[in-house]
Amino acid sequence: MRPWLALLVTLGGACAEPEPLGHDPSQSSSIVLSADEATVWVASPDDDQVVAIDADTLAVVQAVPVGGGPRALAWAGERLVVARGLAEAATLLTPATLDAVDVALPCTGAQAVVATERSAFLACRDDLRVVRLDLATRAIDRVWTLSRPPTALALADDRLWIAAGGRLIAQAADAPGGPVRPIVERDLSPDATHAASPVEALAIGDAPIAVFQAVENDGDRERPPETGDYGRVHDGEPRLQPWIAGACGPRYARFDGGPRRFSGPAAAVWRDGLLYVVHRFTQDFALLDCGRPDADGLPTLRATAALGAGPAGLAVSADGQRVWIDVAFDGAVARVDLAADPALLAVGRRPITALRLSDRALEGRRLFHDATRAPLTPSGVVTCASCHPDGGQDGLRWFIHTADIPAKLRRTPPAWMARPELLPLHWAGDLPDALTLVQATVRGLMGGSGDVVDLGAIATYMAELPLPRPRPPLDATEADCQARGAEVFAAAGCLDCHGGPLATDGLSHTIRPAPADPAGLAGPVQTPSLLGVRSRGPWLHDGSAPTLRSLWTDLNASGQHGHPAVGPDLDALLCHLESL
Repeated sequence: MRPWLALLVTLGGACAEPEPLGHDPSQSSSIVLSADEATVWVASPDDDQVVAIDADTLAVVQAVPVGGGPRALAWAGERLVVARGLAEAATLLTPATLDAVDVALPCTGAQAVVATERSAFLACRDDLRVVRLDLATRAIDRVWTLSRPPTALALADDRLWIAAGGRLIAQAADAPGGPVRPIVERDLSPDATHAASPVEALAIGDAPIAVFQAVENDGDRERPPETGDYGRVHDGEPRLQPWIAGACGPRYARFDGGPRRFSGPAAAVWRDGLLYVVHRFTQDFALLDCGRPDADGLPTLRATAALGAGPAGLAVSADGQRVWIDVAFDGAVARVDLAADPALLAVGRRPITALRLSDRALEGRRLFHDATRAPLTPSGVVTCASCHPDGGQDGLRWFIHTADIPAKLRRTPPAWMARPELLPLHWAGDLPDALTLVQATVRGLMGGSGDVVDLGAIATYMAELPLPRPRPPLDATEADCQARGAEVFAAAGCLDCHGGPLATDGLSHTIRPAPADPAGLAGPVQTPSLLGVRSRGPWLHDGSAPTLRSLWTDLNASGQHGHPAVGPDLDALLCHLESL
């Protein structure tokens, strides 16, 4: 186990006391603070518990089993609403009595939750749904659908802010159910050459503040192959870097060997000109003074502290002087005391018995998310999770050309597909196993050597990732549509290639004419699993299908991708596919 680094760097002295917020800063987090600031509550998905920690001693006070991989918490009056990442339910937990009540959801895998005293809002990433729960009746009274996976939520006044697929969307919190009706919709991509990766860190100030990874994915095809990997910094500029949309920023990291090397923002809190951020990949905390730019125009770095593996959330005291951080992969809570000069770091750990991952897979998970080891990434820039957040996919297509990889345009597949049942790997089926995939990625794409790290542990982690869960039908009408779609799926010949428990035959097929883009893959393409296909857009190996429907309406002229009739049959087929 890597030792904890007891405290790190404080720049510019102790923090000035910020003014209290003038509005409800309701946002999703894996860790929340009680009103009296005596207890922090932490979602612990590895052992299916919500854990109460003494805010001063960092000792465990209580652990409440909830099941289903709890991911995020939000206060709703005196109750906690628990989003569970591996269940079709949320949990309402009353800390005073430890009563826990489950509420069924019309979606699975809730990743984020925000709440008022009357309502809770949960984002189900894989199901492309956000739901509203009436806390008085414990009934779902709104279901909103999106075209991209929702990854973060925040509430401000009467607006619900949703981060989904590199976009930030606001709609009225009481809007009718159905497709999201944006009041505001913004593409977070910084410019024509960079895209926004999925947002996990969404804070509320006077306006929403999204902190995310900006990635150069398909914008510079003239870059020389020897400078094409993502693990190095060329001319002071990495190809992936953290970015801020909203107050502060947009840039705040610097990759020059100093204390501002940050990657993988996982959570953020805004307090009156100060932005508190934790980074999963570089495993650290940063406090940014957005009202005081430094000589380079970046927000002044007031403090930073090194953490352990997998920081996932943070909670901040009312005076802004103490910060509690969920260091998830280490089963720990860290507290940074900013009133001291230099700041002080305390750590409390608890034993974790992981329910779903082996010990080697747990080590692989650390490596999968780790930008601190030079053998994986020389400059602390990129990790496997940069493109495969949470073991899934980023929803982007990438033009890749490095010294070791010929020019190609590919959509990111989910990392959970790198399992023994789905060999061989890659769209071209050119890699025999997951270890070969990891070695090729680290050495050819991330710029690392792969030495003295257990790359096989990363392969084990990907093989043990949970599979997407079926999406529950909203009602009887949708259930009937799904059943009719299963009949169309069989009649159209889809089972020939997409049969079996993983909905794939593990073979390669030619499903469309040669692509117009010369970097596309001509000829046979490895059959992907259809599990969770609803949230894996854009579709096809090169991301050329913007919607599932377009696979048949626009890209199937030769009939090589099945033969569903356009009209009611296609509607039903899509119902079936979106349920897998």
